[in-house]
Amino acid sequence: MNSTSILTMEGLQNFLIQLNTSPEEALKRCYLRDRLDKQIGGIIIDNLSYFTHDMTSYAALLKILRQLRQSFGCWVLTISYGLEYYNGVENSTATSNRGGALTRLPASYTSEMDAVILRETAQFGRLV
Repeated sequence: MNSTSILTMEGLQNFLIQLNTSPEEALKRCYLRDRLDKQIGGIIIDNLSYFTHDMTSYAALLKILRQLRQSFGCWVLTISYGLEYYNGVENSTATSNRGGALTRLPASYTSEMDAVILRETAQFGRLV
């Protein structure tokens, strides 16, 4: 899904809740529609580091993603920019690497993912 309705953490969470409770209705919101009789195999959240939010938001998102995993048996992959991006491009983390973190996403979130891709440039990323 690529929609302005998910450009906030709350909007993303609401879409994922609707995906769990009413998949057909949620998928009707998608720009490119496909047949609705397919199984959800995986969920990719691209650039979660885009959002500015607190730990409570991550905990709520994790709860929703766990429910989706349980309902559909799907995997979850999160893509996030690394701290080097913010230091070099935005210069927003002037302090040294916080406790070995590779991204702004908290370890409590990344440890629950099936996979996390750390985006290094527009063309390159790595699995962490």
